[in-house]
Amino acid sequence: MAPAVQMSRERASASTPGALPGSRPSGGPTRRSREAADTRVTAQEHLANVTRLRTVHTVAASLWLLTIGFDWSATTYVTHGPIGWFLLWRGVVFVALAASVGRLRVAPPPSPAALRGLDVLVHGTGTLAVAMMALRYHGIASPYAHAVSAIIVTRSVALPERWQRGLPWGAVSASLYPLTLLAAALVSPAVAADFHRPERVSELVLGVGLQLVVLVLMATGGHATWALRRKVFETRAVGRYRLTKKLGAGAMGEVWLAHHPALKRDVAVKLLKGEASDAAVHRFEREVRATAELIHPNTVRVFDYGTTDEGDWFYAMEFVPGETLATLVKRDGPLAADRVVHIALQAARALGEAHEHGIIHRDIKPENLMITQHGGASDFVKVLDFGVAKVASERETHASASLTRDGAVLGTPLYMSPEQGQGDAVDARSDLYALGCVMYFALCGAAPFDTGNSATTILQHMTKAPPDLADRGVTVPAPLRAVVSRCLAKAPDERYPDAAALADALLPLAKTLA
Repeated sequence: MAPAVQMSRERASASTPGALPGSRPSGGPTRRSREAADTRVTAQEHLANVTRLRTVHTVAASLWLLTIGFDWSATTYVTHGPIGWFLLWRGVVFVALAASVGRLRVAPPPSPAALRGLDVLVHGTGTLAVAMMALRYHGIASPYAHAVSAIIVTRSVALPERWQRGLPWGAVSASLYPLTLLAAALVSPAVAADFHRPERVSELVLGVGLQLVVLVLMATGGHATWALRRKVFETRAVGRYRLTKKLGAGAMGEVWLAHHPALKRDVAVKLLKGEASDAAVHRFEREVRATAELIHPNTVRVFDYGTTDEGDWFYAMEFVPGETLATLVKRDGPLAADRVVHIALQAARALGEAHEHGIIHRDIKPENLMITQHGGASDFVKVLDFGVAKVASERETHASASLTRDGAVLGTPLYMSPEQGQGDAVDARSDLYALGCVMYFALCGAAPFDTGNSATTILQHMTKAPPDLADRGVTVPAPLRAVVSRCLAKAPDERYPDAAALADALLPLAKTLA
C-alpha cells in the first residue's frame, strides 16, 4: 500500500466538498473496473455518434437524390431502358435516410441498440438498393459495385468504433451486394448466365475485392479514430486538472484520479453527473460546504472546486491510495479487536471535528472509511463522503432535516440509525450508531442486520436487538463489546453523547489491547 498523498490546504474561492458514495479504493481501478464500461465516456461517445450519424445521413440523403443523374445517364445513353426501377430504389433508400435523420433529431436520443438498428437499416438498405440497380446496369459486372465502397466509407465516418465491432457490422452491410446478386441468379436466367462468363465473374470479383479492401482499411481507421477519441474523453481537463483514471462511481457522480500540471500534484476529482437532478445538485453543494470546513487528518481534505465548461460541478480533494474497510474485511475476514479499536478511534476523532462544526455525516459505513498508510503507520483512516451530510445549525423543516427526496431516506440501510431510518431529525448520535455498526462489521465480517431488503433491514434496526457477537463465532473483549452495544442502543439518549465521548471510551482499549 503506497503512502498517502498529503497536501497543504489550498484556499478555494468558496466552500468545497468530500468523497463519493460507494467509490472504489483510491489506489486505482481494479481489473474489473478497467474492463467495465466507463459510464461517462460511453455516454459521451454515444451522443457524439448520434450527432455524427445525423449529420452524415443528412448529407447522404441529398447526395443520394443528386446521383439520380447517374441513373438517367445510364438509362439514356447505355441501356436505353426505363428509369423507373432506379427511381424506385432511390426512393426506398431516401425514405430510410429520412426516417433515420428524423429519429436522430428527436429527443431523447436513441439508445445504443436503436442506433445500431438505424445503422443496419440505412446502410443495409443502401447496399441492397445498389445491388438491385446493378442488375439493370451490366449485372454482376456493373460499375455500381463501387457505390458499395462509398457506403462503407460513409458508415465508418459516421460510426468509428473498435475494429472488433466495426468489421463484422460493416461486413453485414457490404455482404448484401454479392448475396443479392447470387440470389438473383437463382431466379433470373440472364444473371445466372453471367456467372458462367469468366470476364463477368472477374469484374464481380474485382468489385467485391475492392469493397473488402475498403472495408478492412475503414475498420482499421475507424478503430484508430475511436481509440483517440476515447482517450480524449478519458483525459479531458476539468478546470485546472487533467483527468487520468476513473476511480469510482456512485449515485451522485464519479471520482477520477487527476493531475494538476502546474503543481505537479495528483488529486481526486469528483464530478457531479451531468444529468443529475436539482436535488442531487443541492446535495452536492451541501457536501461542498460541509467538507470544506474540515481539516482533521483523518478526514479527506478538499482543495478546490468549480464547474466544467459543460456546467457540471466538480471539486478536487486529497488523493488517498489505499482500500476501504469494506474491501479489507472482504479480503482478510474479521479483524482483530485491537485493529478495530485503532480504526474506530480515528474515525470517531474525525467525526468529533465534524460534529463540532455542526456537521453530521449520515452515511458512515465500511465503504466510506479508507485505510491507508501515513508516516510509516499502517491502518491510517480517512473518512470519506459527506454527500448526504446535514449541517445541524441550518433551519430546516422536518422533511428537509431528514434529507428525504420523493419519500426516499438517504443513507445506507445496513448502517442506518433507527431515527434516520424513520426519517426523523438526526444529530451526532446517529453517526455513532452507524460507527457502532461498522465496528460490529469489522469484528465479525457482517452487518448487524442484513435481510437483503432495505425496508426490512431498516425495520430491524428500529425494533430488533443485534445478534450477540459471540453468536457470530468471534471472541471480543468484554469492554469492547460494551462500547459496541452502547453505540447500537436504539434510543439516542442511551448512546454516547458525542464522538468525543466515544473516543474517550476507545482510547483506554487501544492502550490495553495494543
